[in-house]
Order: sequence, then C-alpha cells, then structure tokens
Amino acid sequence: MGPLAFDLTHLVSRLMVPSPSGIDRVDLAFARHFAAQMSPDLIGLHLSLVKPRLMTGDTIGQLVVLHDDMWRQTHSHLDDPAFHRVLHWLAGPARTPEPETALPQAFSPWKKLQRHWLKARLRMRKEGIQTLPAGAIYVNVAQHVLDLPRYYQWLEERPDLKKVFFLHDLLPLNMPEYFKAGYRPMFDGVIDLMTRHASALITTTQVVKDDVEADLRRRGRAVPPILVAPLPSPLGDERASLDAQIPQHDYFVTTGTIEPRKNHLLLLQVWRDLVERAVAKGSEAPRLVIIGKRGWENEQVIDLLERCQQIGGHVIEVSHISSAGLRLLLRNARAALCPSFGEGYGLPVAEALSLGTPVIASDIKVFREVSQNCARFISPIDGKGWLEAIEEMSAQTSPAQTLWRAKAAGYHAPQWPDYFSKVEAFLQSL
Repeated sequence: MGPLAFDLTHLVSRLMVPSPSGIDRVDLAFARHFAAQMSPDLIGLHLSLVKPRLMTGDTIGQLVVLHDDMWRQTHSHLDDPAFHRVLHWLAGPARTPEPETALPQAFSPWKKLQRHWLKARLRMRKEGIQTLPAGAIYVNVAQHVLDLPRYYQWLEERPDLKKVFFLHDLLPLNMPEYFKAGYRPMFDGVIDLMTRHASALITTTQVVKDDVEADLRRRGRAVPPILVAPLPSPLGDERASLDAQIPQHDYFVTTGTIEPRKNHLLLLQVWRDLVERAVAKGSEAPRLVIIGKRGWENEQVIDLLERCQQIGGHVIEVSHISSAGLRLLLRNARAALCPSFGEGYGLPVAEALSLGTPVIASDIKVFREVSQNCARFISPIDGKGWLEAIEEMSAQTSPAQTLWRAKAAGYHAPQWPDYFSKVEAFLQSL
C-alpha cells in the first residue's frame, strides 16, 4: 500500500479521559489495525501549530497498549468495580443505587502523572523523520482540531499526499437543535476544511454518504471517492449463553452520552409510568441501566435522575465500565434501547445485535440500515409505543422476547478483518 501516515493527535489528547466515546473507539480500532501490520512504511503523525511531528509506527502501538489499559478494553469483568456495582444493585430489591465514586485503577494519581508526562513528551517528540514521503496516504479518523484551520495549513503545501478523512455524520448541520448554541457554524467550517482537502472519505452508512454528497453539491465541490463500510462492534460478537452471574431480573440497557439527541428524557418518563403501573398492580417494574457520561443541555434528565422518587430505585447510571462488563450487561439484558432522534451510525445498535440482544430503536433511516431491519422500530416521540414495547419485552419467556431475540440472531455482524480489508483495498485504489 506504500507509506501511510496515521493521525494520532486525538488519541494523544485522550490520554486523560476515563471512558471512550464512539469516535474514540473507532480511532483506537484503526490505530490497533495499522500498528498490528508492523509495516516499516507506517508513520505516526501529531499535529502542531507549526508543522506535524512525525514518529515511527511503534508509537502508535504504544498508544494502543496505553488506551487498552486505560479504557479497560482487554480487562476482565471480574476486575471491574463498575460492573460489580451494577450487579449488586440488580441482585437486591429496588433501591436507590450507591453513588458512582471510583474511577478505574488506571486513573490512580501515579498513573495519571505518568500519562501527563507521556502526553507532553509525545507532543514534543521528534524521531528523525523530517517529512512525509511523496504520495503518502494521510488518514484522519477523529477529525481532531479541524475547527482550528491553522493546524492543517501544511496540507496546502502537500498536494501530492492522498488525504483520507473519516466523516462520521453531518448531524450538527442537519439537526442543529440538538447541539450547543453556535456549534453549527463551527461544524460547517470543519466540514468545509475537510472536504476541501479530502482526496477520499470513509463513512459508515449510505444515509451519511447521501448527506455528504448533497452537502458537497451545495458547496459547489466535486464528490471524491467515498467508501461506505458498516462498523463492526468494538465489543465483538461472542454469542455465548446467558451468563449465570447476572441475576435474571427484567432489565434494559441504553448506552451513550446523556445529551438531548440521545432522548434519555423519553426513557425516564416511560420508566416513571412503568413504576406507577407496577405499584398499582403490586408487581415489580423492570430496571434501566444507563451507561454513559453526562453531556450537555441535559438539565431535565438530571433532575429526573436525581430528584424523581418514582424511578430512584429502578434506574442506575454508569459512567466508567470495562468492555467485558458492558458486553455481559448487554448480552443479558431484555433489550438494548436506542431512542435517538438522529445518528450517523449508532454503534449501540451494532453492539447489541452482534451479541444477539434484541434492540428497540427509533424509527429513523440510519437505524433501519445499520440493524439490517433486525430491530423493533418506534417513533422517538411515541412514548406510549415505547412503554408498551418495553412491557411486552420485560418477561424472558414473553412472545415478544422470543420473536425479537430470534430477529437479533439473524443479524449478520460485520467483522473487523473484513472491514479493514475493504478499507485497505479502498486506500490502495486511490
């Protein structure tokens, strides 16, 4: 394939972040793949205000090892306090969960100091690589600091390079109401800069590709080659039998940052109704495990989480959990709930279906594409529909549970070797 420069600026910047976002995990998957090739033509690239710092490919491998440890990608669930906190809560009667206080062991003061030192060293590192070889492929997965054009001025001086950007979605342009005020014009500049330089683009769905092509026509630009490749689940697709360690309580899981677009508010309002119905019947309401950090403009959601007595014993938040712990919680859940108003891909859908777990998702085009129509679709504003679907799926032996678990079993999970075969063939074709 020839020389390839992988932009590791984002991974370096995330050395102090306890939990990975979806973009983090995709960036790490690309880094892991390229590092595993052990190619002498692989170069690590770190952006700076003056010019990029270039490093040997070994640096990328070192970062992968660090992030695997920090984000507990390879750790056992047995060593995960967050997983055991959820397990303990599920095993007992409905009660307000204990506060989440402990960060992963990887964030001990000594390890934090080590990473601060490494972060500074990587940002100043020079390894004798003076310039990128002519015709090299530059790959940028995480779109880091694209809102600061000065970091990318060097691309103007290298028309010979093949510049490939991973474009995750155009949601801030198409659905600005779900983002912070002022974010849309900033993101418009990001897309303008990216598409001005891009020799090619990689994305995950035909929905996003169509959006990108329409946006490029609006800007009066030619459409470069665009690869559409559905992402495999970072959690794998281990469809083992239900784990005996997890109590067979009726519980559901939703994953993602708590922010308006993810529509946690609908789920919490549904859960309040579920609890009220259960109390009236003298029965037990199902439980909800929310996995994700708190984001922005989520005051109503936080108010419900912290002050609503009805749901207090039936909902738990988890911010930091290992991949193994998340895999087990998803695999044993009655269903994964994905009520988003908009997504570019929707990793939680792929993660759950890859494990054979039923999915209840918003009826939006991207979820129909990603799920291969193996999920149950409901409008993201149909609270009654979500309530009824969750009630129907609560019992392990219910007809709905049997039907949608069979649907999930029919999902053809994308695999990482196949995924990167497509990516490499695409890069070679440029």
